[in-house]
Amino acid sequence: MADLTYTVVGHFFPNSQKLVIDVAIPKEPSPNSYQIDFYDISKEIFGKIIINTIVCNLKSSSVRFPPTDSSNVKYDFHIDEKIGNMTVYPKTPSIFNYKNKDCLVLFVHDDNFGNDELDILINNIEVYYNRANLSGNYNEDPGYPITNRGGRPRTIGVSIVRD
Repeated sequence: MADLTYTVVGHFFPNSQKLVIDVAIPKEPSPNSYQIDFYDISKEIFGKIIINTIVCNLKSSSVRFPPTDSSNVKYDFHIDEKIGNMTVYPKTPSIFNYKNKDCLVLFVHDDNFGNDELDILINNIEVYYNRANLSGNYNEDPGYPITNRGGRPRTIGVSIVRD
């Protein structure tokens, strides 16, 4: 069965501009022990189509969480975040289109995440979106090549959430 660790289920709410998701990772061992940074890396393609894309970067330990397949997946970690409060990369202002019916969510577990990794994700948005749209949520480990920064474990959960 497919490993669904780091994938998400949820919704984004255009009216309140919120992303509400549950992530297939273990509950926090203690309150606020997970550090998560949020990025809006929405991308325009073909001069008119916007792929809404949110990156959630988990900085926890450098150890990958154990696999959870569809028979035992638990979406234990809850996120409720206002999209407008997220860091916009590389452009400001945000081009997130609240009229779109879906949003690509890249949940990244990398303890040394930065602009180099964001650039890699932006360059692959269409690939992530098309694969998730055709085949459903999935994860990649490693999700991208190691950069000079040397982060671990570099795992990405790729999911599409709808309004």
